Amino acid sequence: MKPSFLAPLALALLCHAAFIQAAPMDVKAQHAIAKLYLNGSGEVPQNDQEAVKWMTKAAEQGHAEAQYVLGQLYDEGRGVAQNLPEAVKWYTKAAEQSHAKAQFNLGYKHKHGEGTPQSDAQAIKWYTQAAEQGIAAAQFNLALLYDMSPTVQNKALALKWYAQAAKQGHANAQNNLGVAYKDGQGLPQDYGQALIWLNKAAAQGHTDALYNLGLMYDKGLGTQHDPKTAAKWYAKAAEQGQPKAQYNLGLMYQKGEGVPKSEAKALEWLKKAEAQGRKD
Repeated sequence: MKPSFLAPLALALLCHAAFIQAAPMDVKAQHAIAKLYLNGSGEVPQNDQEAVKWMTKAAEQGHAEAQYVLGQLYDEGRGVAQNLPEAVKWYTKAAEQSHAKAQFNLGYKHKHGEGTPQSDAQAIKWYTQAAEQGIAAAQFNLALLYDMSPTVQNKALALKWYAQAAKQGHANAQNNLGVAYKDGQGLPQDYGQALIWLNKAAAQGHTDALYNLGLMYDKGLGTQHDPKTAAKWYAKAAEQGQPKAQYNLGLMYQKGEGVPKSEAKALEWLKKAEAQGRKD
């Protein structure tokens, strides 16, 4: 097969366009060059330092995607020394132009105090903007803040955003929404809805959802008491290291409920649970 010279030629043409100061496409060319260097190919070797150089040129001219990617490069220390405040600076510039992923990353930085002072209020501000653009992870993190943060706790808003993320297939949100329905936290208790959302999360292998499904069948919540099905779900969660599931599964083997009685397997699972701090 003959070697292709199209990619190097394209790179050369883009470089030429990027240096024509009056050309309206120069910022797009700079961004395109940066992507070629960032991703690399058999014809254009990957070069993170060159990617940073060209991404900076585009970012300084206000290219939102370039600002976001430059923030990532500083965040990861790729092609440049890691610099979290500089990452926050570029995420902010992109976020202010409504770049949804930059808004999410900026929310995360404010929540965890990385490269900027910790601030739940700022985290909520940026997570909300990303969430409103449909970023499921932002919707979940926003819900978690409203659910857990003592300074901004708001159960109604937590449930609203859990539901939005859950509808997009976010497994953590599906589990948390299922638990809220199971326990009647902030909304009327509804075991049917709990089972629906826990099953959706469990289908994605979510460990706590597997345990929670086991608990519902074990206790007969919204369904008949079914030790065999409970043991099935506990076992799936236990195999993923869920200590409560390991403990409950151990008890089921000890009593012979839903599984054949086996003191050896009971001891195995109870020891695994104890090793993780499950004492009761």
